[in-house]
Amino acid sequence: IITIDTKGNIKSINPAVTEIFGYSEQELLGQNVKILMPDPYHSKHDGYIENYVNSGKSKIIGIGRTVEGKRKNGEIFPLDLSVTEIKSHGNHYFTGLVRDISERVAVETELRKSQARFATGQKFANIGTWDWNIQTGELYWSERIGPLFGYPVGELETSYDNFINAVHPDDRQAVIDAINTCVDKGVEYNIEHRCLWPDGTVRWLHEKGDVVRSEDGSPLDMLGVVEDITDRKQTEEALAENASLLKEAQQIGKIGNWSLDISTSDLTWSDEIYRIFGYKPNEFAPSYDRFFSTLHPDDVDKIKQSEKEAFEHNKPHSID
Repeated sequence: IITIDTKGNIKSINPAVTEIFGYSEQELLGQNVKILMPDPYHSKHDGYIENYVNSGKSKIIGIGRTVEGKRKNGEIFPLDLSVTEIKSHGNHYFTGLVRDISERVAVETELRKSQARFATGQKFANIGTWDWNIQTGELYWSERIGPLFGYPVGELETSYDNFINAVHPDDRQAVIDAINTCVDKGVEYNIEHRCLWPDGTVRWLHEKGDVVRSEDGSPLDMLGVVEDITDRKQTEEALAENASLLKEAQQIGKIGNWSLDISTSDLTWSDEIYRIFGYKPNEFAPSYDRFFSTLHPDDVDKIKQSEKEAFEHNKPHSID
């Protein structure tokens, strides 16, 4: 608490002023209060008082606001300031209530940075998060949820119905069932489903979530994350199609492919290799020894020699 006269001179302070600004009481009493202010407040403060005294028009008296203060060590810091006017026995004073808000501002600044990092991370990862209060039905979702469902940021109203309506009609019941199973039975919510954008575009989403419960097991909140997996699904579909074409081509051309992990001796065969050796696909687990048991006895040594040369001399293993 700082009291000044109409000239701006400090008439009294409480002990908190010395703690906030770093001056002793003796250093401040009688000094112009602008000693506690950085520019532009420092150079304009006398004018503020003079203008009010002459015109009676106030910009800050009776109105709290955030300004900057200056400590004895030169540090500039944010503070809340409210000023009241006192007239008593012909004397005219102003009393300012000052509150150091450095910690609050620092926390708010860090929170804004954290929120910005969070939003940027969700944007780059193409994910969104949501929080559904099961008791009240209130739903919160991050700003990336809307774009994941084909809407500009902030355009899609946050609601459970809007979420369900954005899910592809053919997948809607599966999503509802997965949510209910999570809430009622405690099974983790983990589902891949399509969504239908307003322009007709179909996208794939992967959702994971779980329920927060009270001590008696009652469901309170359901928290989750949504990820766009369209690229992955398209790649999987393309690989599946290629695998199907390769399988068909091998069967037509009577060609099989195999892969041997030399360090573990794990061997994999395509379906056509089984057929070439007279077996049904996957009739048994392929192995190095089983391979040699399928060969004509007169050719086993010849093939082993070809493999040995391939290993030792980096030569292609190619033999009839």
